[in-house]
Amino acid sequence: MQRRIDVRRGRRERACARRQRGSIAVIAAFAVFFAVAALGVIDVANIYFQKRALQNVADFAALAAAQQMDDTCTQPKAVAIANASTNGFTAQGTSSTLSVVCGRWDQTGQQANGSAYMGFTPNGSTPYNGVAVTVTQTVPFFFLNMVQRQITATATAQSTIIGSFAVATTLAQVNLLNGMLSSLLGGTAVNLSVASWNGIANANVKLADIAAAANVGTVNGLLSANATVANIASVLASAVQQDGALTADVSAAVSGLTAFASVAATSATKIAIASETGGTALLSLGLADAQSAANVSVNALQMLIVAAEIAQAGKSPVAVQLNLNSLPVVSSILPTAASLSVNVLSPPSIAVGQAGPNPGNPPPPWRTQAHNAQVAVALNLGFGGQSIAGLGSLLTLNVPLYVEVAPATAGLASAQCSTTAAASRFVVEVKTGIANLCVGNPPTTAAQLQSGLCSGQAGTLLNVAGLISVTAGLSIGLNSPQVWDLTFDGTGKQLTSTTPNTNQLGGSIGNALSSLSTQLSNPNNLAVNLLGINLGLGAIASAITGLLATLLNPLLNALDTALIGPLLQLLGVQVGVANVTGYPLMCGVASLVQ
Repeated sequence: MQRRIDVRRGRRERACARRQRGSIAVIAAFAVFFAVAALGVIDVANIYFQKRALQNVADFAALAAAQQMDDTCTQPKAVAIANASTNGFTAQGTSSTLSVVCGRWDQTGQQANGSAYMGFTPNGSTPYNGVAVTVTQTVPFFFLNMVQRQITATATAQSTIIGSFAVATTLAQVNLLNGMLSSLLGGTAVNLSVASWNGIANANVKLADIAAAANVGTVNGLLSANATVANIASVLASAVQQDGALTADVSAAVSGLTAFASVAATSATKIAIASETGGTALLSLGLADAQSAANVSVNALQMLIVAAEIAQAGKSPVAVQLNLNSLPVVSSILPTAASLSVNVLSPPSIAVGQAGPNPGNPPPPWRTQAHNAQVAVALNLGFGGQSIAGLGSLLTLNVPLYVEVAPATAGLASAQCSTTAAASRFVVEVKTGIANLCVGNPPTTAAQLQSGLCSGQAGTLLNVAGLISVTAGLSIGLNSPQVWDLTFDGTGKQLTSTTPNTNQLGGSIGNALSSLSTQLSNPNNLAVNLLGINLGLGAIASAITGLLATLLNPLLNALDTALIGPLLQLLGVQVGVANVTGYPLMCGVASLVQ
């Protein structure tokens, strides 16, 4: 009995041992599986870790390279390689490589919602503003040494360099500036002091501060904002106080802008503050992303005068509210009836944006381009009753003069940032507009303009009791268009001091006025009408030309420096020379875009 029990117990123990051996095998199999899986996870994790580390190398190399952009891509390549080495990566044959490609990060299309689609074009049009860095590395598996995997990381960085400039006005005579702005604003008297104008002229504001003061939030908000001239002056006054470091005398600037806003309230015309499409606006933005210009600064005086000219553009000529007899140079020789009027045929603009020509278009237009106003300044001189032998004192002498100036254009050709603002450079290509000194009645609309010619009609010089009239329509070219480059440093200081034409406005008009006096003295340039019938001058030719020479020679020779020249300068127009004002270059911190 006992033996039978022992046999059964032995059988059970052997069966249990077999079951235990089977369990151990299963456990061992699971252990091997999990060990292999763990080792695989370690290898995969290592691949991802190496991929992340390689991506950091690409990111930092692209950011460093973008801060040293040049159009040959020499500097970005050297900087990218050096930066990668600093971060522990060195290109070695085919096992690890680093490539650097420069190009343009630009708008390449438009999405369905109307927003811009941006993309990188390798080796695209210059100037380059982007760099793509591609890094590859062969990574072996820890537990399968014979198996390797190549990983790749790519980064694209953009460096936004923004220049801003204007084909600008010159603060000449304060009384003339007050009179001109009074006229452009619809007749409201502007009477700011020298201190106020100087305060405004030395005030600069950032676009971000303008956007905040205008309650539009961002620079992108300025693209849809419209305001009157008074509103713009108030916005500038608020913006000046946001960053006083950009303004020489904040108190004088704010006081002047506030006073200007008060007197400009009668001008109800609303104008666009900014445009990316080339439309009429205070600011012409040559940027795919307007917000990148947030820290760009512009001048308050230029903004005010451009705003006033835009508000007046396309309207009838306005008389300049100025007492001509208060000008000491000409007061003693001015006729009893003299009037001055201004017609803004096409308004000016202030440019903010990136350098280089527009993609697919030869320059101009440039990506960023400004122009001054297209104007006609008319001076009508009425001498009242004059006496000529045989005609007594029945005749009235009138001399209608006007200067017609086509706009000068300026484009941001190139921009290069360096370690300091003083070492940074940007180049503006300038083309002057054609200008003519004319005798006759000036054009009143831009549609009447003719390229290179006086666009108005012949005007009446002499009238004898309403029976006999002498008319003339003369044109004297003041200049030929010229093109040259102006170089500025990063602070906006002009470094090139000479231009192909060094004659200033006064000299150009002075020479033309002398020539005009000679032409008016030539009987062949005058037409005589008797009751509408064209006649020759006959016996009175010498008397008429002598009278014209006596009256006009001293007056015309003085008008250029005392009146016409300074007025055109205030309007931002110079004959033969484009007065470009540069603002500080904004060297933006490079940013990753892909």
